[in-house]
Amino acid sequence: MQNNPLLYAPIYQHILAPNREYGVRGSLVYNEPLSQSCQLSIQYRFSFENEMSDQKAFYTDQAFDNPTPMTILSESGYWTHRVGPGFRYSKNKNTIVANVYYQRSILDGRIGGGQSDKIDKAFNNVTYFGMLNFAINRENSIRVFLRSGTTAPSVSQLQNIFDVSSPQYLSIGNRNLVPSFMHRLNFHYVHSNLEKGRTFMWMFSAHTQQNYISSSTLYCPTGFRLTQFGDIEIPKNQQGENYTPQRITSYENMDGYWNLRTHISLGLPLSFMKCNLNIMAGVNYTVMPSAVYGSVENMIAHKYTVNHANNIGYDASVTLGSNISENIDFTLSWNGTFNQAWNTSAKNGGKNNYFNHSATGTLKWVFWKGFTFTASCSFVQYKGFTTDYDESYVLCNLYLG
Repeated sequence: MQNNPLLYAPIYQHILAPNREYGVRGSLVYNEPLSQSCQLSIQYRFSFENEMSDQKAFYTDQAFDNPTPMTILSESGYWTHRVGPGFRYSKNKNTIVANVYYQRSILDGRIGGGQSDKIDKAFNNVTYFGMLNFAINRENSIRVFLRSGTTAPSVSQLQNIFDVSSPQYLSIGNRNLVPSFMHRLNFHYVHSNLEKGRTFMWMFSAHTQQNYISSSTLYCPTGFRLTQFGDIEIPKNQQGENYTPQRITSYENMDGYWNLRTHISLGLPLSFMKCNLNIMAGVNYTVMPSAVYGSVENMIAHKYTVNHANNIGYDASVTLGSNISENIDFTLSWNGTFNQAWNTSAKNGGKNNYFNHSATGTLKWVFWKGFTFTASCSFVQYKGFTTDYDESYVLCNLYLG
């Protein structure tokens, strides 16, 4: 069935988006011993990252005649300088490290194309790093990391002009953004019994961010006509008319980002069948804040409703690997994850529950004159409980060489 031009006139979009990136890093460290086990240091570290993006979006007919370009050219140079003292203690397999840095970041960026914008920003922060490695005895050890860091907003997140490469989904930056500040704690406990070949591990991590750079959205399914947006110039479409987007996205600094993760694993030999067994189980919980605007006026004034996207995942795996001989080897494994996802702003408040798992078996056999036979078979299933979705498949491979 051919398209009827009297009913509708389709618009074709062609996008070219070449991107170029490079970076340079360096450091200078001076160490001053205080004793055989202690030392102080002064550290200076720098990095420079340059990025160029030349996005060209063309709207035309099927024959690509008389294309209308929508071009956004962005280029940024980002300098980061860090300087500060450090302390290190190491004795009898026990180590303590503590560093503090003053950090200054400088962003020099520009936006070109149909619209233009100049972005110059400087940010000041104090970051830290700490590490403890404590050997309780020959079989038990603890390692703890505590660190912080920043993630600076990009040029596209700071630009004060509209990205109209997709007319129904416009986006604009937020000139008031500041870097997000991350705090991360990692804890590792290891128990190793070399005589029996057993290993037990427990890992816990906590990650939170202040001023998390979140996406913010204004929805209007029927579309709304943009006539003004504060003192920001509103671009026109190819007919010289105002855009009527269904969605406008921007960015906000928000607190409330969390990621908590814990895992345990156990490895032990099964001597009666000459195999090794590994068991792992864990939980991963993430909360990501985002902003939802009620109107264009609220978006301009940065007044929003907070939505928290929650996801909790329970995962487990079992692996049985053979240790029979050099000529024959097999592995049986299973791993699965059950996830629950929900948004606090959802009207029904329901959770999206889904489960995915896979079972795999492999066999490798070296026989007559070095010939090798390899076989593998995998079963994979994705199952949604909320949406009643179920997809599974089996994949088998055989090799002889």
